[in-house]
Amino acid sequence: MASPSGSGARDRVASCGGTLSAYAPEGVQRDERTLPPGDCPEEDCPVAGTTLDFAPGQGLTLAGYQRHGGARAGAAWDQEAFLRLLAP
Repeated sequence: MASPSGSGARDRVASCGGTLSAYAPEGVQRDERTLPPGDCPEEDCPVAGTTLDFAPGQGLTLAGYQRHGGARAGAAWDQEAFLRLLAP
């Protein structure tokens, strides 16, 4: 998502819940993607990103969590953390 813009500057990436958004340096939104869940046998696993950071020479990293159990589990859901490397 962080592709070069016409001015040679890089797009800015923001995370809000389960959505990543890319913006041009001028503030124009360029792209928006929903974070896909990892392994999820229940087919109802909400994902939320909590922290974006830059890994030198690698690109962006995203930390967050994914819940398991879904609506059928009521209050019996489980939660796991993740760290993902996002392609530059």
